[in-house]
Amino acid sequence: MTRKQIRDFIVFWEKLPDLAYPPGPEKEAWKGELRSRIGAIPDDTLGDFIEIWRRRYEQSEADRVSSASRANALLTLIGVITAATTLIVSSTAGAWLPLQLAVLVTGFLLLVSVAAAVWLAVRVQQVSNWDVPRVEPEAASSVRNQRLTHAVELMASADQNRKRLNNVIGYLRDAQGWALIAILLLVVLAPLAVGASFTKQPAASPATPVPTLPIPTPTTSPSGTPSASPSTSPRGPTPSTSPTQSASPT
Repeated sequence: MTRKQIRDFIVFWEKLPDLAYPPGPEKEAWKGELRSRIGAIPDDTLGDFIEIWRRRYEQSEADRVSSASRANALLTLIGVITAATTLIVSSTAGAWLPLQLAVLVTGFLLLVSVAAAVWLAVRVQQVSNWDVPRVEPEAASSVRNQRLTHAVELMASADQNRKRLNNVIGYLRDAQGWALIAILLLVVLAPLAVGASFTKQPAASPATPVPTLPIPTPTTSPSGTPSASPSTSPRGPTPSTSPTQSASPT
């Protein structure tokens, strides 16, 4: 990679310059030059020339659709990486402090990589102007003029779309590069999280309250002798015996 490619890869948020002609007089003048060059082609070879540029135009359209599909697949992969990173980082709470710092730094770098990949993948799917060959009714005044106009439109559209597609392919290439960096960081993050799990302090279990029984308080009799509190028998009151028993009848 050249220095410019490395710089463009790091500064991912900058938009690549559009080298295609915008609609306007400059583009029409360029098409006029193409018409002069193509007009020198004889009729017996003009058909082959049209077929060549028709294939180039269709290839550009196929590449554009393929790039959008790959960007969709890349966004799905980034979603899986983000979910796995969230679970791994959250599982290291309470671990040894140096390992927690290593996990946080790696997770931050992984987050930057994921953000860059998402940014570039969305750029691939961004709506933009694409040229389409058009033949106006005025161009059908003769067979030669119609074929010449069709050849000019095909060549212009294929050339302009290829320049725009080069930017799209550049965005997709850089997005895949950032996604690969995110995968490598995830591979580094996984063993760090496993090591942090071995250093986690066990959570202290809450203390179980011990039930306390009431202690009976001794009472003091008038004579000064302590006496225990009266207890109640579960069978009910015990009948008392009178000091004098009644005489049994004879």
